[in-house]
Amino acid sequence: MHCPYCQAPAFETTPQCPRCGFSLERVGLFYGVMPRLSPGVSDLAGVFRPRDIRRLNDAAARLHEAFPQISFSVVTTTLQPEQPLTAYAFWVFNRGGICSELARGGKSRDLLLTLDTSTSRASLMVGYGLEPFIGVDLLQDIIQHGTADFARERWVDGLVAVINAATHTLTEVAASLQKTYGLESDATRHPESPHSNPDPQPGDY
Repeated sequence: MHCPYCQAPAFETTPQCPRCGFSLERVGLFYGVMPRLSPGVSDLAGVFRPRDIRRLNDAAARLHEAFPQISFSVVTTTLQPEQPLTAYAFWVFNRGGICSELARGGKSRDLLLTLDTSTSRASLMVGYGLEPFIGVDLLQDIIQHGTADFARERWVDGLVAVINAATHTLTEVAASLQKTYGLESDATRHPESPHSNPDPQPGDY
């Protein structure tokens, strides 16, 4: 893993970054009181309508159906431009109650997409259990699928595109691993393209 503030190499068991001193305790003082969060959709920015949340839940359900061991959560927030989004995402990922207490360390296979609607920034984080398979470059590639929509404040379209891209990327990673070990699963027999749009509600905007 890398420090979410300065991106220096770090380790899960290290209490603070050896380069910049970042720690969960310090970032909590910077951002204030931890908001109320839960697995799934936490719309702290207040930008979603009920049908928007249904779209997001449907996209996340398709990912979970293909990969039952993985859960996907979305948090929207409004930060100041000088507040680093990656540090905020790391804070809520670890202290916001999104991950199960039993899914710590290498057992954490959660994905968290944090969207700052005040600056159109987005961050995608994975639990330690997925880090060996999904690195920073893949995460950036996945996020790019929503960048154009985020710039136009089409939040849900961008988020659904990112979730679909994550599903596709996970399918490709699983296929590569299974090919290496001579295994095969339903998820790798029928991969979906991140550019396809299985969403049945195209008229939300």
